Amino acid sequence: MSTPSISKKPLSTLSRLIVGIITLCLLVGALLSFFTGSLLVRISNPFLAPAGVELRSIEGLRFRRENLSAQSINFTFVDGDGVSSTTRDSTLENLTVTFSLVELLKGQLETIEIEALTLNFPKTQTSAEPGAGTAIDMTQWLATLQSLPLRTLSIERFSVADNIKDAAINVSRNTREIATRVRHDDLSLDLLINWHDDEFVSSYFIPEDQLAAHHFPPQTITGSLTIESNEERVFDGEFTVSESAGEIRADSTGTLQLGTGGRLLRRLQLLPETLSNLEGSVYFSGSAQGRTLPPDDQTLTLTLTLLAGSSVQGTVPTPPNGSETTIQWHATDALTISGAYASQSASMTFETADQSVQATLQTGSTTHVATLAITQASGECSLPLRCSIQLSSALNLPTLAYENFALADISANSSMAIAFDNTTIDVTLEQGSRIGASFISGPDFSLGQANLLIQESMTISTDEVGEATLKSNGVELFLPEIRLGTDSGYVAVKASDLQGRWSFQSDTPPQLSAQLDARSLGSDQLPFQFRKPEITARLELSNNNLSVNGRLLIADRDILSVEGNVDLNSTTAQIHAQIPRLQFGPGQQTFAQLFLDIPVEADIIAGSVAASADIAVRMNDTTGMQVSGPVQLNVDRLSGFYINTAVVDFSTDISGELLDSGDFVSEQALQGRIANVNPGLPVENISFNYGVDTRRTTLDLHDLQATIFNGALRSEGVAYNWAAAENTFTMVLERVDLSTLLDMGAYEGVQASGIISGNVPVTISGGTVSVAEGTLHVEAPGGSIRYQPANAGGSGNAALDLVNQALSNYQYDSLEADVNYLPSGDLNLAVRLQGANPDMNQGQRINLNLNISDNIPSLLQSLQSGRSITDALERALQNR
Repeated sequence: MSTPSISKKPLSTLSRLIVGIITLCLLVGALLSFFTGSLLVRISNPFLAPAGVELRSIEGLRFRRENLSAQSINFTFVDGDGVSSTTRDSTLENLTVTFSLVELLKGQLETIEIEALTLNFPKTQTSAEPGAGTAIDMTQWLATLQSLPLRTLSIERFSVADNIKDAAINVSRNTREIATRVRHDDLSLDLLINWHDDEFVSSYFIPEDQLAAHHFPPQTITGSLTIESNEERVFDGEFTVSESAGEIRADSTGTLQLGTGGRLLRRLQLLPETLSNLEGSVYFSGSAQGRTLPPDDQTLTLTLTLLAGSSVQGTVPTPPNGSETTIQWHATDALTISGAYASQSASMTFETADQSVQATLQTGSTTHVATLAITQASGECSLPLRCSIQLSSALNLPTLAYENFALADISANSSMAIAFDNTTIDVTLEQGSRIGASFISGPDFSLGQANLLIQESMTISTDEVGEATLKSNGVELFLPEIRLGTDSGYVAVKASDLQGRWSFQSDTPPQLSAQLDARSLGSDQLPFQFRKPEITARLELSNNNLSVNGRLLIADRDILSVEGNVDLNSTTAQIHAQIPRLQFGPGQQTFAQLFLDIPVEADIIAGSVAASADIAVRMNDTTGMQVSGPVQLNVDRLSGFYINTAVVDFSTDISGELLDSGDFVSEQALQGRIANVNPGLPVENISFNYGVDTRRTTLDLHDLQATIFNGALRSEGVAYNWAAAENTFTMVLERVDLSTLLDMGAYEGVQASGIISGNVPVTISGGTVSVAEGTLHVEAPGGSIRYQPANAGGSGNAALDLVNQALSNYQYDSLEADVNYLPSGDLNLAVRLQGANPDMNQGQRINLNLNISDNIPSLLQSLQSGRSITDALERALQNR
């Protein structure tokens, strides 16, 4: 049932009607002996017109010695120009007026009893705005009731079209007391008013030109008001009104029972459902004082105090599981609000300061206590409902837990402006407002020292059709401690140009747009820290489609750009990601300069790299996220080093496809080129073909060719499986210059010549390289060895001295060697030589078997010592 509000104009008309009825009764009593029927109607109307009533008909009129009765009276209301065309007739049934002839001659009646009164007010009157003079209604109604020339008035059934149906009204009046009882359905209202001066007349009824000369005796009015619903108490209050010489003061105390009151207002559709379940009692005291003279300066100052002991409790649903949270406020101290009301502008101002409100939140068996400290609150309201409020406050909540989430040391300091105009509301969080928590934990994450800072004001607005908007140009979220399992990180995110729109009353998808800028971000999951990492992104959400346009900057360089669209209905996305051409070299940053603390000795100092990908993303209920699409990578003459190994001019183009399974499959005809790899011994002019397939965990490497020691190194092909326990392949050496090899090894006292070829089977197991049963041989016509040992005088070992003598000028035509390289890094060569020394035994042929051992890592380390890898790399770049 909907019960529209009743304006003051119809109520004023009702009082005029009562006066009119009384005037009618007195007139009928005086003229009844002479006139009846329509003639009485014609004569009565001029007297009733000042009361705003026009009599239409009277039926069943009877006049006895001490009473007068009428079966039915039909009448209508008139406006200033006559009878309103929009008014239906009103009716009064079974009227009985009792009196004594003595009192009647004095203009006094005993009782008026009405069985049924139905009023149909003009629409023009019902919708009229209250005038400025109706600001102080109490004095108007007291004066009206005081002037009634009767002791009791009862209406058994009272109805007002479109407003009240079948109410009951009883008014009893003694010399200084009026008791009014109203019953409507299950609602009852009892009003008792007492005063102490029968001649009191409110200034409201004094003509303005007589106000200055009129004498107003001091007057005090006391009273009480009780409201019940279904015989349960809703409101109890007492009041005192004092008026003297145009000065008025009202004081009141009372109790409001929120349980029965909320259910009543909800039933009358005057309270939202979310507030109709409130329980508790509110104890209050209030006062108002002001002037009624002059009438254009009717301003009241107001004070309202919610007394200690007041309590409010309510439950709200907490999604997603539909459980309930109980919120309870208990006033341990009084809360006082002061303000002012101006009738000439129909507005009210109020303020309060340094107040504290404490509330208890009950979720299941968990209790949380929150304290709200109101530093300053002020506002101004005017009719129709229009308010502007300023509020500065601090909220503290030690703990809060909900399902798998827990928060600790929650604090919020805010300055906000609240404005509402009938059905529109604007809430603005001012610059400097902050919300923080020392700890936030969830099922698989935790946040420490989280803070949300309003750098520029944030406004949330609602309109009359149930749509809400959000605007801000500066909101920053600081997350200095982010933990995901055992990993941690940190980030600061700023949202600017933030705009949003959503509807509470329709299924219209929300709209949101924002510019996001993330800085101070990092993670201990990474073994390094980027230098000045920044992420900037533009987000647009419309019709359940989210578009993202963002980029990653490191050390002020564009590293990655992303453009994408996400369909939230189908949970699919299309993303284009691109690494713009990154140049390294003179005048450009090196790769290491992108990091604060790169964990390895490595850098890229020349060349460029670029990449792009067009990704399709789908969410699958069974397999989760699926990502697919083409990927391209271009590496152009990239030069750098890793520890003590230099790489010069590495170039390749990688094209492949990301699959739904998360695997990457490249084209199988990819080519790579490296001008030089130098771990201490140079390998040059490297070229190879390759392909990658992560489904098979394989790298297919074939047609490998390189130059080493003026010879060639090649491999027909290898399918390297990085998931396998070991991988074996054969490297082929062709025409390696032995003299160049010995020169690089820096073996003292040894000179040799010859061209070596052979096969070297390589095994890689667990990242360790080994060679078993490799073979080398010399190409025809052979070569020579000249060895001059450091101990030229002889070793004391005749056999060894004989070998050293043979090697002093050994000309060989056959060299065969067995090669074994152990995982420890030891290289073992079993060398078999056939030849002769022309300076020994007239060139007699000598066959030699030599076992040569060396540790290759130590050899490389000795070759690398004393050189600067960066200098060596720069020289290689200059000489390329």
